[in-house]
Amino acid sequence: MFKLSTKVRYGMRAMIRIVSSEKGKGAVSLNEVSREENISLKYLEGIVGLLKKNGLVASVKGPKGGYVIARPKDKISLLDIARALEGEVNFVDCCGEDFDCERKKICTTYETWYELSSMLQKQMESIKLSELVKKAENSQQKAESKRKKGL
Repeated sequence: MFKLSTKVRYGMRAMIRIVSSEKGKGAVSLNEVSREENISLKYLEGIVGLLKKNGLVASVKGPKGGYVIARPKDKISLLDIARALEGEVNFVDCCGEDFDCERKKICTTYETWYELSSMLQKQMESIKLSELVKKAENSQQKAESKRKKGL
């Protein structure tokens, strides 16, 4: 079964938290992201290192240092995050650019996997970090509302 890795799921959560937390206060510490998202600090450091290496977050030095997003949130896609953390996003290895298979030209299923991978990539490219942040904020507001009502 195809599923996104924990690294990608945690990376999405970290990116959403960085955007949400930096509003009005600037850079966000990894300790805060780790605590708020319940992600091991050591694991988060590896994730954020890859996000930084791929130009999605930037570090800010100093007493109020931490991390900020490196590009506007409407210019970062779910596909950008997934590629930064895992490389190519495909249903099967043979759809990858670097995969060389002698059966590719005669394979009866290659075209189907390639089409599915292309559709997945297009959909992931269309989902922007700004949308994910908005959905997270809406979910948080609903949860707060239910909590206040005692549900």
